[in-house]
Amino acid sequence: MNPIYFIYFIYAFLGLYTCIGLATLGFGYKLLRPLITFYGVFLGAAIGFAVASALASEHWVLQIVGAALGAAALGFLFFYIYKVFLFLYAALIGAGVSAQLLTEHLPEPALILASLVAAVISGFLLLKFLRPVVIVISSISGALITGQVVMILLMFFQREAPDFVDGDALRTFAILPTIWLFLGLFAAGVLFQFMTTRNGDLPQYKSSRRKKVNTAEYSSPYAFLHEKGSK
Repeated sequence: MNPIYFIYFIYAFLGLYTCIGLATLGFGYKLLRPLITFYGVFLGAAIGFAVASALASEHWVLQIVGAALGAAALGFLFFYIYKVFLFLYAALIGAGVSAQLLTEHLPEPALILASLVAAVISGFLLLKFLRPVVIVISSISGALITGQVVMILLMFFQREAPDFVDGDALRTFAILPTIWLFLGLFAAGVLFQFMTTRNGDLPQYKSSRRKKVNTAEYSSPYAFLHEKGSK
């Protein structure tokens, strides 16, 4: 690959990565459902492709069809039951953390029971405090992504720095501003999302069908049109 094109590709990737970070930072709560749907599409495509490859490894058309069907099925499923996905996700984390902390202190039956209890509690806590938890996590993620871009640019500058510039000193000097940048972005993301959202503010994507007019209330089929025009 031409080095110039490679540099352009890196800049384009960093720009896209920064946009994703800023979108997550400022709109993580509102983008929760689309992000979960995208995860379902990606996971469904992978599962569909794997199943189709196992059944018909030499037919690439069937593999593409399997990936498309899997993406559509899981994407649709995750879109409408995203809270179930969130519950299971938090339950897995709660069970894993509980198992790690209590493995050396409880026998196996008690450990399994404690992990199940921790899983259920974690799932319900996430759904109960969904907005603050998602806002904090998305703000951390967005600030980390943006901070990573800054660090990559600083490392690139360090590599391209002249000989008289001390690279180690430059790297050490870049750590503190990056930490302050992360903390500032995190605080700004949390503040912005709490100011621009409220509980239950996730998009509901309800059907926009027009309300049917009950023509039985009028003396003739065209009476409601005259009444509507006179308003």
